Amino acid sequence: MKMGFREYRDIHVLGNSPLFFMRHIAIILLYVTSCSAIFHFQETLSISLDGSADIWQGSPSAFIRSDKKYRICADDIYWSDEIADSICRYRGFDGAMIIKEYPSNSGYDYAVCNLAETGRTPLVCDSIDVCDKAPVISCLLPGYQGCFTHTESSPFFTNAEQAPSQDEPYNIQTCAEACVQYPYMGLTNGQICICGSALDDQGKGVCDLGCLEDELQLCGGVDSISVFAVGGFTGQCSSSQASQDLLPNETLFVLSPNFPDSFSAGATCQWTLSINVQESHNLEVTATADLLLDASIEVSSKSGYLYTILYGTQGTSGLTFYPYSVFQDTITVDFTSHGVLGGGSFLIRFSLTPSVVKSTFPPFVTDSSIRHTLASPSPTKLRTNSPDMPPPSSDSFPSSSSSSSTNSSPSSIGSSSTKTLPESARSINEQGMYIS
Repeated sequence: MKMGFREYRDIHVLGNSPLFFMRHIAIILLYVTSCSAIFHFQETLSISLDGSADIWQGSPSAFIRSDKKYRICADDIYWSDEIADSICRYRGFDGAMIIKEYPSNSGYDYAVCNLAETGRTPLVCDSIDVCDKAPVISCLLPGYQGCFTHTESSPFFTNAEQAPSQDEPYNIQTCAEACVQYPYMGLTNGQICICGSALDDQGKGVCDLGCLEDELQLCGGVDSISVFAVGGFTGQCSSSQASQDLLPNETLFVLSPNFPDSFSAGATCQWTLSINVQESHNLEVTATADLLLDASIEVSSKSGYLYTILYGTQGTSGLTFYPYSVFQDTITVDFTSHGVLGGGSFLIRFSLTPSVVKSTFPPFVTDSSIRHTLASPSPTKLRTNSPDMPPPSSDSFPSSSSSSSTNSSPSSIGSSSTKTLPESARSINEQGMYIS
C-alpha cells in the first residue's frame, strides 16, 4: 500500500527528545519504502527499435515474455546512456549516436530495464505501471571517426572544401552525397558539410547538436565537427568491388544498397570477404535487417563451413564460431531484391577476434583439403520474426561456449548479409548470440 506523509499527520511528538528524531526517521523510511517499486528483472528475449522505417533509429522495445512487447521507459533510476549504447551494440552498431526523451504514449505498455551481467541480450527488464518519459535513439552509423575540435582559424581538415549551400540543411546522407569524391566528410554547427582528404590530428570536441534536417543525426557542435568516412556507411551495389580482408581485431560491415536509406527493387549484389590467419580465431556475425518477403540474403564460404539464407526478416540475429576452424577462407554475401517492391535495409557486422583455443594452421593444408575434413552442413534458412512477434526458442541452435572480444577500426564493404549455422557453429543463445 502506498502511503504519503499526510497519512501520518495525527502523530505528535513534543520537545527535542531522541524519540522525536527516531519517529521522523521511521516515517521517512516507511514512506520511501512504500513508494518504491520492487522490480523482478527478467531476461529479455529480444530488443528492437520501433516506430521508424530505419533500422538504426527508433523507440527501444523489449520482449520480456514470449507474448508481450514493452516500450522501454526513460525512468530516472535505471535508464542511462549505457543502456542506449548496449541496445545499439546488440543490433550491430558501435553505440548510440543521439538520445532523445519524449512524453510517453498511453497506448503502449512500458518497462524499466537494467544492464544484464550475462545472457542472450544486454538487458533485463520488468513491466512498470506508470512511465512519464520514453526514449528515442539513433545508432552510430558505420564509418564514424569521432568528434573533433573545428574552428575557422583552426579547421579540422587541412585540405578541405565546404559543400555548397542548398535549400535544405545538410544531414549525414546528403553530406555524403556532396562529398562522394572525398574519403572523409564532417558536419558542424548542425548543418554545415565539409569534405576532407585526410584526417588531421586535432583534439576531441563536443558534438552535441542534431542536424537541423533530422535531430536524430549527429551534426557536430559549436567549434566541433562530427567526422565520417564517406564510404564507411553508404551501401553500394557494385559487381566490380574488390574483396575485402577481414583482419583480426577489426570489423567489416556489409550494408544494403543506398544504406542508410532503403534499397531499390531489382537490386542484385555480391561482396566477398577474405580470411587469412595463422592461428585460431572466433568469427562473429550480427545482422539487423528489415527485408520484405521478396528480398533475400545468402552468406556462404568457400570452405563450406558457413552457409545461411535470410529472407522476409525483421529484427536482429547473430551467430558465433568459437573458434572458426578455417584459417584461410573466402566468405561471399549475395543479396537479391526480387520483384518490384523494394524498400528496407540491412546491416551485417563481421568480426574476427583471437580465440582462447590456441592452435596453428599447417601451411601445406589448402582450402580444398579443409573442405573434405569438415562435415558438409546442409543449407539452413533462418527467418527472424517480426518485431511484434517473439523470437524462436534456443532449442533451434547448437549449444555455445562464450568468449569476449573487442573490435576496432570498422569499415564497410557495401551491401548484403546473413548468418551462419554449421555443426560446430556456436549460437550465442546462452552467451549473447541471438535471433530477435
